[in-house]
Amino acid sequence: MTPVDAEQLPFFVYGTLRPGGPNHPRFLSGRTRAEEPARLTGATLYPGPGYPYAVEDDGGVVRGDLVTPSPEAYDDLLAALDRLEEY
Repeated sequence: MTPVDAEQLPFFVYGTLRPGGPNHPRFLSGRTRAEEPARLTGATLYPGPGYPYAVEDDGGVVRGDLVTPSPEAYDDLLAALDRLEEY
């Protein structure tokens, strides 16, 4: 894994933000330093109303990617992803 600034931590994505997903080109292409396959243990995907989301599950595993944004894109990217997630 590539070292990063403590204020700019990598984040875990699954679903539409993964490479090949419809939101990857719109939000992540050209804005990352690294994208590595990853697993979130102790969670499972719940189908939810509208779209799936990760929920705690002792025996579950969610497969996704650990994304390290480019330092210059970090703040804008997180703001865009917050809007996407309606956070």
